[in-house]
Amino acid sequence: MNNKCNLSFGSRINFISSKNFQTLFKNVDNVVDEPWTAESMKTASGLLGTTGINTCTAGCFSVKEKASLFHFSTEEKNFFTIDKFITKIFNMFKTEKCKSALIVGSKPCNIPALPGTPPDVNSENLFELIRYSMKNLNPSILAGHKLPSAGTNFIYDNRNDVYYINALSDVFDSNSYAKNIKDLKKIYTEIYISPKDKITFSG
Repeated sequence: MNNKCNLSFGSRINFISSKNFQTLFKNVDNVVDEPWTAESMKTASGLLGTTGINTCTAGCFSVKEKASLFHFSTEEKNFFTIDKFITKIFNMFKTEKCKSALIVGSKPCNIPALPGTPPDVNSENLFELIRYSMKNLNPSILAGHKLPSAGTNFIYDNRNDVYYINALSDVFDSNSYAKNIKDLKKIYTEIYISPKDKITFSG
């Protein structure tokens, strides 16, 4: 990939309530859903979204007119199709500036996938592979769901360059969404926000 990719960050990362997320999600035409593979990636203008990020790794990268949203499960075949993902990045930024980028998901190798289940040992490995693939885009990062039931849903509005993120400490409790930085630190093991990105909590 071109190591001289021009960056032009300025997106707003807006953490919202489960209720507001569901209301906005109804307007999303470009939804990345199961089977959560490279073939499921969506590239479009307007609103793109995905839900149910737990051990998976998901994210988005955009240029002026369009964005690509991905959501990869930790099944083995996704490790062998990462070249398709890298090619997508290379082609999108061959001639255009990267407007914004985000990676979210995974779990530490000692955290169960869900209560009562064993940890997914591939979760961190997949995240690191994707992080490396996107390193030249300098993405904002929300990594490592700390709790067995923690999860994330998000929508990207490319026209306004805004991420709407519904970060949950318990996916079975819609009221457990992050309301402030302290809540975020309870949900993720790593939080990195690009210096030019802005965080808001709007409930």
